[in-house]
Amino acid sequence: LGMKTDVREDLTNWILAAQLAEDHEIDRDSLQYGGWDLEATSGAKGDQLKGTNVSITSFALEALRHAPMDNEVDQARLRASLWLSRCQNEDGGFVFHVWRPHPGNKAMWSNESQSQAHSYATPTCDGLRSLSYLNMEDVGAPMEKSVAWLEKHPGVKTVAGFPEQAQGVGWEEGLRFYYYFTQAKALPLLPQAEAQRRADAIVKLLLAQQRADGSFQNEQPRMFEDDPILATSLALVALAEASRFLNNVAKQ
Repeated sequence: LGMKTDVREDLTNWILAAQLAEDHEIDRDSLQYGGWDLEATSGAKGDQLKGTNVSITSFALEALRHAPMDNEVDQARLRASLWLSRCQNEDGGFVFHVWRPHPGNKAMWSNESQSQAHSYATPTCDGLRSLSYLNMEDVGAPMEKSVAWLEKHPGVKTVAGFPEQAQGVGWEEGLRFYYYFTQAKALPLLPQAEAQRRADAIVKLLLAQQRADGSFQNEQPRMFEDDPILATSLALVALAEASRFLNNVAKQ
């Protein structure tokens, strides 16, 4: 928030330019329209783009939440709203990639054509947060549905929502620190009792996992969280967010 105005404007314009839309030869009927793809920052267009995902999109929308309200930002949020609606399943949960057969949808599928990807907790937390960053009145219902999904999948230690056929591959454990991170950032959007339960669990789990040198490390390398730099970064944000939430509750 203390960033210089010109720097903020440059970063805002960079993020806006990276959103997949007509400038990237992505039309409104495309599943990818309105999301963010890292390839777009290198000038890739059309078929060169590998696909949007809810994690990158959540970071982009979080960065834009304090951007000055103007037509370009408003239009970006409208496009993102459309993309998010395509990424949310009927059960209220979210998938990672909007194109359902994408292998990045790590909880796998309920049908042979892979058109019905299972919701799971990390993209659902990302999706819930993304909806909140839009600052739009009509996101209430999809947010309520995603909150309800999370309440039905209460696991905190490893990523919730993986059906039996998707277990044992390593994703649940490999995404552990990212799950703590996105859960903790979503706490203010959950009912207080549910949020407090998760916050308590996140703090206890992380304090128990800190290594003697102060770092964190995931023994499962599937998502590169075996790198202490990545795991520690995610863990510290999760601890800060969960602790802040608990402190605010204590002050009430």
